[in-house]
Amino acid sequence: MPDFATSQASMDFALDVQLNVDSSAGDAGQVAYDWLEQGFAALAGDIRASIADLPADPAAAGKATGAGDGFAQITVSRRPSDDVQRVPTERVASREGWQWLQAEVADLPADLNLITGRLDETGMMIDSSFAGFVATYRESPGWLQLRATVNRSKFLAVQRSWVDFVFSFADRVNPGYGQVTYAYERGKSVVEETTQPRTPEKWRRKPAVTIGRCRETLRGYGWLTVLAQELADRVGGANALRGTGAFAQVRQLQRGGVGLLVTDDLEDYTERTAEPAFRVLAPLLPPGEPFTVGRSPMRPPVIVVPVDPASVSFST
Repeated sequence: MPDFATSQASMDFALDVQLNVDSSAGDAGQVAYDWLEQGFAALAGDIRASIADLPADPAAAGKATGAGDGFAQITVSRRPSDDVQRVPTERVASREGWQWLQAEVADLPADLNLITGRLDETGMMIDSSFAGFVATYRESPGWLQLRATVNRSKFLAVQRSWVDFVFSFADRVNPGYGQVTYAYERGKSVVEETTQPRTPEKWRRKPAVTIGRCRETLRGYGWLTVLAQELADRVGGANALRGTGAFAQVRQLQRGGVGLLVTDDLEDYTERTAEPAFRVLAPLLPPGEPFTVGRSPMRPPVIVVPVDPASVSFST
């Protein structure tokens, strides 16, 4: 029987790339549009160029494409009203499709998705270079959850491009939180993923709630973490964080917030290399020892320091 750790290490799990922003970022619809459009251009530019002239209608575009061709599709989902059940609307992410989306975000939808890839023989998309998501939650009014997912192997091949994209976007939006970690349900942080499931306080484990509190409590930590300026100030700001030696890169963001990179290469990010950063950030994290008992090897790994942050002395 294969060893669980070996089996897990051989699986190409998806990574979650995320920023949480509020009204201080500017027009929410434009921010959502920019996240998807600029991420697509930066990280799947070859596909973007190849489908630019396709019609926005998926059925019509399907007649002009075949196996092996690049493809990308935008989905807009709106919440149902009392008397109308909303059906998600889809368009091809061509030039015409982006014009359609620009009009759609004037009345911000509940969810936006952009899926990219290459078509297989059945017309399904595979081999994604960039999948972008924007979500809003009633529990965190005024906040956007900007996410992208990509398999770890693809991320590693162009990780500098991903880091540049996240930090350059974060420079413009005064984020409340950001991360690059393994992808968990609804964009959980590793701290939320390892919170005891029976914990009654939803603010400790549900992104729908924690996003709205991310300027007060740090949601989690990962290879890349973005701190709200309010939280960065509580641990001395960018200069103090640099002085700890816990991070390979500390970046003061232009409109507020601090970006942190623990190691220069994602492959070097382990529980051991995460620990110094965890100890610096512990005063900002919610209390509670991580819960990993009985975790299936089929679920994404959790790189988490097995210590209650409340037990760690302030160390910047």
